[in-house]
Amino acid sequence: MTDSIAHSNSSNSSNNRNTDPWRGFHAGAWKACVDMRSFLQTNVRPYLGGANFLVPVEDDVRDVPMSFALSVALRAAGLPSTNTKSLRVENRRAEARLDVSELHSPQVNAARDAGLLHGMPEPMSRSSTAADCRRVALYGVDFLRAERRQQLAALNQGPFTQALMQQRRDLSEQMLALEELRDVALAQGVDINRPASNAHEAVQWMALAAMAAADAHEASAFPVGRVSAFLDVYIQRDMDEGVLNEQQAQTLIDELLLKLGNMNRLCAQESDGAVVVECLGGASDDGSALVTRTSFRLLHSLQHGSAEHMPQVAVLWSPELPRAFRHFSTDVANDTGRLRFENDMGLRSLLGDDYVIGSHVPALSLGQQVLLDAGRINLPKALLYAINGGVDEQSGVLVIQGLEPFWGDVLEYEDVVARLDKVLDWLAVNCVDSFNAAHFLHERQGESGLAMALHDCHAAYVMACSLEGLAVLADSLSAIRYAAVQIVRDEDGLAVGFQSDEPYPACGRIGGVADAVALATCDAFVQKLRAQPCIYRDAQPVLVLAGDVANALAGKKTGATPCGRPAGAAFPAWSTDEARAWSTGDSVRNQKSRQELFEHSEHSSSALAEAG
Repeated sequence: MTDSIAHSNSSNSSNNRNTDPWRGFHAGAWKACVDMRSFLQTNVRPYLGGANFLVPVEDDVRDVPMSFALSVALRAAGLPSTNTKSLRVENRRAEARLDVSELHSPQVNAARDAGLLHGMPEPMSRSSTAADCRRVALYGVDFLRAERRQQLAALNQGPFTQALMQQRRDLSEQMLALEELRDVALAQGVDINRPASNAHEAVQWMALAAMAAADAHEASAFPVGRVSAFLDVYIQRDMDEGVLNEQQAQTLIDELLLKLGNMNRLCAQESDGAVVVECLGGASDDGSALVTRTSFRLLHSLQHGSAEHMPQVAVLWSPELPRAFRHFSTDVANDTGRLRFENDMGLRSLLGDDYVIGSHVPALSLGQQVLLDAGRINLPKALLYAINGGVDEQSGVLVIQGLEPFWGDVLEYEDVVARLDKVLDWLAVNCVDSFNAAHFLHERQGESGLAMALHDCHAAYVMACSLEGLAVLADSLSAIRYAAVQIVRDEDGLAVGFQSDEPYPACGRIGGVADAVALATCDAFVQKLRAQPCIYRDAQPVLVLAGDVANALAGKKTGATPCGRPAGAAFPAWSTDEARAWSTGDSVRNQKSRQELFEHSEHSSSALAEAG
């Protein structure tokens, strides 16, 4: 079935090469310049019906050819491929690899070895780009390169400052990356210079761009965009023209999901793998639901496909979603357990109606924002450093200098908070320093030109700092505040354990005391990050909550905490389910600046004390 569809669509592709690829589309601002939102607003046909139009999923779609994926995978492994030009670029950059830890200060490397501040010297595989691969299908590479060329020409006037030269370099690399994408596609017999002429080409164009961008950027969180609504425009047009039926449309979606699901195999061996996330549903700013027939087709494919070959799918939940779609998506979630649901109303108010969800990273405006990973911070260990005067509780090594240890027998809340505030100051400075060094080097060794070519020219950068053990820190501070926590010291006077038999309000419990402490800690720390004078690419710092795996590993490197958690225990195993549910919601809330609560970073210590 797959081969027949490919042959049929190949014939249609040949017949449509000399026709207008935008035939039948409603005109709008998208025709003059790259504006995907304008295209969707003027051409998407919302679907309010049920799933009764769906047809069975073909079994042989699992054998879909992956020649391009294999070519990219060979290239990533340093083996010969059809694209020798890209291979030369990869080899040239591989020869210039440097150890990023050499750029860090001794105190940052010491904090990394202790597990206090870590993640930055590792491969930059947790960064995320909201590359808009739909642009390749709608406009073609020639249009995108011409737009970048115009933007480069606009920079010919004025003094050639360092900032201007950086912009010119970025645009030049993006045009080169688009040329390399074109060459790789041509080697596979695909001409992506022009816009896609039908649904089959739109799927193929987007898959090529997505796989190439994910491979080049080595991104573990790779949101592919709102492709279902976009592809539905092409599918409906082909059906109106009589060149596509429902069975063929379903097979196209099956093939696309299989290709996207296999993208994690295209990353370099040392990376975390590309976790592809597709978003369905949601509503536009005018309140109309962005649900189409292809939204149902995608869920139908997910319901009947193999889990190991499917990408992650997020349903953007909104009251505006049609009742039939709400029921169908919840049925698929119950049957498969593969769907995640996100609050569309909250995210839309911050990012607009064309955004994407990543994996364990903040949501991003599609084609407008780039997320740069800033590593992970072990908050419970930071609290122990505040108590022990910067000395690691497990190794006994002095990591943070200039801090005085707490010598009392019973922990005092205000005193501990003041000491913790100094540790957070140190972490903010060194987190930004390590972030700047790592991404400065990675940009010169990496290859993110294609991903950035699928963004707006002046995309905004986001610095995402992951917090480990937030609930453990909040519980510990709550215990110090409301229970008499005694210190157990070793022969050197180091605090290695804590004792208390009194109850205390924990995260997720009635009253929200510990929740308020956790929120105040996040507010205090994000303001300290934003107060730093120089952040790479002028990135806006945000906080995200680390996942269960990262929290489990961090717990093994952390001693006993005042909340009663024993040394080496995983953070998720100690935190309550309610606390983890709170943390999931807060990863969305933390994207919004809370400057009405903390106008200046120096107010954070008193705010944290008042929260308890």
